[in-house]
Amino acid sequence: MPPEKVVLKFYSLLGQGGKLTLKEAHGMVSQKYGHVDPDSFRKWVQDFEKGTKIKIVDVDVPKERNKGGVYVASVRMEVATPSLFGDAFISTSRMNLVLDEELNEWKIDFLAETNKYENDYKNEPLEAKADSGP
Repeated sequence: MPPEKVVLKFYSLLGQGGKLTLKEAHGMVSQKYGHVDPDSFRKWVQDFEKGTKIKIVDVDVPKERNKGGVYVASVRMEVATPSLFGDAFISTSRMNLVLDEELNEWKIDFLAETNKYENDYKNEPLEAKADSGP
């Protein structure tokens, strides 16, 4: 299944909610960079707005492995979330997928380990670091 279809199916499963569909969605998550605990996954996605609509805008499928030796596809999408004020709130988002070469399947990079910008929030600014003194 191509990356864009994986993303659409993943969000469809989240929108349906329920134990079995969330278990299936969890199975679509890459374990390449770490295990995502099923209970934690359910807690993280339980508030996904069921009326959210996903529109694929662009897909970048690599022809070769990245510097880490894996294939990483990137799917850009428009996310329309229902609003209490009438029209949907529309935002753009990007999701990366990692090719599981053993299964020949694209898997969701749920922990955003392949997103070079995702780690920015983890790094505190230099001026915020405590000086250990002499």
